[in-house]
Amino acid sequence: MLRVAPLGLFSQAVAAPPSTLTGKVVSVHDGDTLTVLDDASSQRFLRLHGIEVPEAKQPFGNVARKALADPVFG
Repeated sequence: MLRVAPLGLFSQAVAAPPSTLTGKVVSVHDGDTLTVLDDASSQRFLRLHGIEVPEAKQPFGNVARKALADPVFG
């Protein structure tokens, strides 16, 4: 299961009930944020809970992005 919170709504991690989202990953923004096209053809921007990685413009940001992208695309 994947716990998610929409971007911009929370400034800190929030305990949320577990939920499941199915769809296709269409974009990986950085090592902990991605976009999924859900079964209703809506784009969902997701930030993965409990993941601490460099942001895209920080050192090793591209490495973190690739580490998430490799297993989720396809």
